[in-house]
Amino acid sequence: MKTLTSLILFVAVLFTSSDSICSPLSPATASADFRTNVYGYEADNSRFIVDGVLIQFGDTYNSGLDGKDARKMSNFSENCGMLRQNTVLVIERRHTIELTDTIFYKIWGMRQTTYLLEFVATSLAQPGLEAVLQDDYLKTETLVDINGTSSKNVTFNSDPASTNPNRFRIVFRNIALGALPLKFSNFTAISKKQMVEIGWETQQELEIVNYSVEKSSDSKSFSEVYRMPASNRYSNNYKWIDVNGATGIHYYRIKSSNKSGEISYTKILRVSTEGDNPQLKVISGSFGRGKIQLSFPMQNPGTYLLVLYNLQGQAVQKHKIQHDRNGVEECPVAPGVLKGLYKLSVTKPDQTRETLNVVL
Repeated sequence: MKTLTSLILFVAVLFTSSDSICSPLSPATASADFRTNVYGYEADNSRFIVDGVLIQFGDTYNSGLDGKDARKMSNFSENCGMLRQNTVLVIERRHTIELTDTIFYKIWGMRQTTYLLEFVATSLAQPGLEAVLQDDYLKTETLVDINGTSSKNVTFNSDPASTNPNRFRIVFRNIALGALPLKFSNFTAISKKQMVEIGWETQQELEIVNYSVEKSSDSKSFSEVYRMPASNRYSNNYKWIDVNGATGIHYYRIKSSNKSGEISYTKILRVSTEGDNPQLKVISGSFGRGKIQLSFPMQNPGTYLLVLYNLQGQAVQKHKIQHDRNGVEECPVAPGVLKGLYKLSVTKPDQTRETLNVVL
């Protein structure tokens, strides 16, 4: 099986596109290249090749898919490929690294054992450029030599996350320019009776040490109520539930801390908590003025869906309200809606629902 695997690897590398790409042992002329070899271990700890991939970098190459790239031919056992635009490649020619770049590996068919990942870089060095191997399973980063050979043992076990095909990636980044700034792409705080669910999403998360959830009763003086380590992946999703959401108004923000000691904050979110959230109330169902007025006491900001039903259970109109503060909101009455008794269904941002009686 080892001989057959090596043969398939050799054939996959040899027969590629119309361009004369040859074996990774003697690559076509390029300004730089980066190859990845996967080795297994014999009982005596000697190594044998399992699979491998090659990237050649050059100023005349295109980073998109074209005829200079070679698609991966699957082995019968272990496989290593590179993902580009949902296509798995064994050889890729891409443009010279300018500031940042990423190699997304697809590694599958692995046995529950330890393998060696070997990285061989030629002529990649440039001022400020570094490369790291990111492991999504162990949440680790390992520095990779960009002008020589590096290797790392990796273990696959019975945990499905350890055999995730997208577990590994190589990230090239320019430390002379500093890491790209962390982005908080989303931040939510949703009241669930006397609990508050805090969630935040990030992008470009590099060298972040941890996140702190901070809480305040007046939006001015904050204290830390929870801390968690950062995942340090490009895209991340975090969630935590504050079970101490006593009745009242609370304010939350997220603080991030990186390895350089720099701190950044999200915006501040206001949340009200009750044993049960204060109920919505119909102030007036003013048919003559063509609108329904609703009181929104201490309701969470967000989008509210209002659906008006007649007594036969038929929806006669729908309306969305973007609520951002306490006070009164208005729902226009659609033309053609007759006078009478109706049920107004209000779906809140947390997907809970209240039904109110309305007389028009």
